[in-house]
Amino acid sequence: GATRAYAVGQARVVADDEAALAALADPAFDPAREVVLLAGELQAQGLVEQVANLNRALLDAPLRVESYEPERVALRVAMPEAGVLVLADSWDPGWQATVDGRPAAILRGNLLFRAVILPAGEHDLVFEFRPASLRTGALASALAGVILLSLVVWSIMARRPLSGSSAS
Repeated sequence: GATRAYAVGQARVVADDEAALAALADPAFDPAREVVLLAGELQAQGLVEQVANLNRALLDAPLRVESYEPERVALRVAMPEAGVLVLADSWDPGWQATVDGRPAAILRGNLLFRAVILPAGEHDLVFEFRPASLRTGALASALAGVILLSLVVWSIMARRPLSGSSAS
């Protein structure tokens, strides 16, 4: 069937969700040419400049879907120049992306979708779902380990006499 992924060469950067809704409702907005991104997310990811440099009204970037599974989507994209790849699947913080094996930020494109800024050239883009609950579990166990370790260290320290009392 039709691929749910496409590339655009322009981004309309807005301040918040409300402004994003207004931009999406603007009759001049063409989703085939541009994507609405949130300024705060771009700042948080250090991507403001990369988006500011996008100026291609129409970007013909051939792409091939290598695999499409519920928790993993792999794409091969040929970008004639830098742009934004939009995957028209719902955005969720549990999704992580890699571009050519390196971690890449997933932005909220058009409020609902997953968007990744890509430089010119051929790229392997992989989206993988790693739900927050798994990450939270890993974080909790790491934290428990740190607390346990500090308790052990503290109990050892507490058993040793204070340096002041054993001074000759």
